[in-house]
Amino acid sequence: NSIKIQSELLLRFMDDFYLFSDNEKKINSDFIIIQKILGEKGLSLNSAKTLYGNLSNQEVQTIDDIKVGLLQLRRQIIDVSGFPSEDLEEDEDELLTDDQIEYLLDLLKEPDIDESNAELVLVLLHDNENEVLEKMDTFLKNFPSLSRNIYNFCRDVSDVDTLSDLLLQFLKNGTNATEDQLFWIAKISEDLLSKTPKYADILSSLYDHPNATVISRAKVIEIPENRFGMGELRREHLRVGKSDWLAWASAVGCRSETPISRNHTLSYFSKASPMNKLVADCVKNLPERY
Repeated sequence: NSIKIQSELLLRFMDDFYLFSDNEKKINSDFIIIQKILGEKGLSLNSAKTLYGNLSNQEVQTIDDIKVGLLQLRRQIIDVSGFPSEDLEEDEDELLTDDQIEYLLDLLKEPDIDESNAELVLVLLHDNENEVLEKMDTFLKNFPSLSRNIYNFCRDVSDVDTLSDLLLQFLKNGTNATEDQLFWIAKISEDLLSKTPKYADILSSLYDHPNATVISRAKVIEIPENRFGMGELRREHLRVGKSDWLAWASAVGCRSETPISRNHTLSYFSKASPMNKLVADCVKNLPERY
């Protein structure tokens, strides 16, 4: 959206950009400007995927009718927040035809499935969890930007033991995991995996992961889990007199403790700053169902 872009038309789909102009100087100028803007954000163009020339010289790819239908269905199901619309979720399984399901399963079999097809599978193929779970390791390793889509898919997974094994294996081996991935895996664990045998290992691996950040750790310790030494871990942050994300998340994580234990710890925590007092008062007054 930079005002420095001069080309008459710029189209963008995710991380793909297309510049159109009848003036070669504008194209060249915009190309340099875009590279400079990307560089300031620590990004760069993929030279292997960058094409330049007349439109007539470029190969035009057509999308078959089945995929067009799937893309339209995806647009129906996904609302602006990225989650299925409530009025469509119950009937989602009945929206796909047999040909569309077969098409999606064929996408899963591709050894080099791309990100857009992976997202299409995660959004639409909820009835074939076994096939998708077999590809989940690839999705986790190759497509960190799909973390929220993975969370949304996992909400319908019935085989939570297999899911917990997959996530734990990724955490143990996924040294390149991003903050976003760690956050959403913590959310999956909180919502779905608390009764699985690997739950404690997953929480520990998330908190101690080499790429863990303040935000991803805060997500772990705000989970109202009192087993596995989680209460002691939260108290380490509550008793040092800090006013930061880890302290606030620890306070929120206390919400399932007994009022006597919780309020005693929060009373000391609340003295560190006005923000701490605000958080502590909110947690103390949460309804019991929280």
